[in-house]
Amino acid sequence: ALESNTTTGNTNIVFGDSASSTQGKIQYHNNGDYMRFFTNGDNERLRIDSSGKVGIGTDNPGTNLHISGDGAGGNSLRIDSSGTAIGFNNHSEFMGFMGNDSGKLFINAGGTEDTLSLRTGGSTALEIASNLETTLSGNLVISRNNPTISLSDSNNNPDYQIGNINGFLRFQDTTN
Repeated sequence: ALESNTTTGNTNIVFGDSASSTQGKIQYHNNGDYMRFFTNGDNERLRIDSSGKVGIGTDNPGTNLHISGDGAGGNSLRIDSSGTAIGFNNHSEFMGFMGNDSGKLFINAGGTEDTLSLRTGGSTALEIASNLETTLSGNLVISRNNPTISLSDSNNNPDYQIGNINGFLRFQDTTN
């Protein structure tokens, strides 16, 4: 056991090699009740604060796991799995999963409602239920060059189209 004889100093475990006596370090800060991990000399890489929050790349973690980095991709989180998806759970239920299927990103809702909800500004913008019933709040833009919306039956046969022909809005029954 390592013990410190002071309540204000630091307790260190130092790792070194022939090039440097401080290549890495684990440090417990007695006064602040936090632990720090250093690599490549005196570069702090990870901190566990007194409440148990873990910071990677930050000395002030604001959540249970706080990752901070610089530049594009600097804040990325990589989770490897032999499966095609990663599941998300809260304390009481399965929430859903997201994954990769042959290069295509998919998000699958789970839980008691089994509904996928995309939100912006605190409001639901798009909601897709398990029966594919879709609720859209706001405007839908299909294409700026040739905007067309096709409404289909359950067999995916287009019944109606709404589109722009030579600057005119066209409603067309495609069943005739």
